Amino acid sequence: MMRHANQGFTLIELLIVVAIIGILAAIAVPNFINAQMRARVARVHTDQNAIGTALGMYFVDRNAFPPFLNWPAFAFIGVPELTTPVAYMAEYPVDPFYRSEEGHGVPETYKFVKMSYYNLDIMEKTGQARGGTRFGVEEYKHGNRWCVRSFGPNRTADYDSSNDVFPEYNASNGTISNGDIYKWGP
Repeated sequence: MMRHANQGFTLIELLIVVAIIGILAAIAVPNFINAQMRARVARVHTDQNAIGTALGMYFVDRNAFPPFLNWPAFAFIGVPELTTPVAYMAEYPVDPFYRSEEGHGVPETYKFVKMSYYNLDIMEKTGQARGGTRFGVEEYKHGNRWCVRSFGPNRTADYDSSNDVFPEYNASNGTISNGDIYKWGP
């Protein structure tokens, strides 16, 4: 059938095109969001590996790991011993999953919170554990001497008080699942 120059599309044709675009968008948007989340998780792993390397260089120079600061100090400065006076790393990385609008006792002006670092040597010697829990105790017994933690994709600090456990993020439980991202070392 031949169209005349002044004829447009029918309503049915326009509705079909809009429906096809809607279906494609419904497929593409979740995949894009999941790709963004996987990229953030990969960034956290890369940053944690960089911190681990810097901690190793620090240990070689000083025969000890840097002390750690409790909240909220680490939130703003991270581990200053890794960046000054000797630059084991250019800048201590921020946690891409921290949600400043939740507060956690942090003023809104601080939007970039550094990844948490824990010196398990000091925690063991002083009998400290995070929040009165066994955090780091078992890991220390297995030869780990430090921990770097990110809030993880669900953007909250996860703690299972019934079992005294800090669950670890696992992508097989879904892109946005419970658990924080840990790196234990050395």
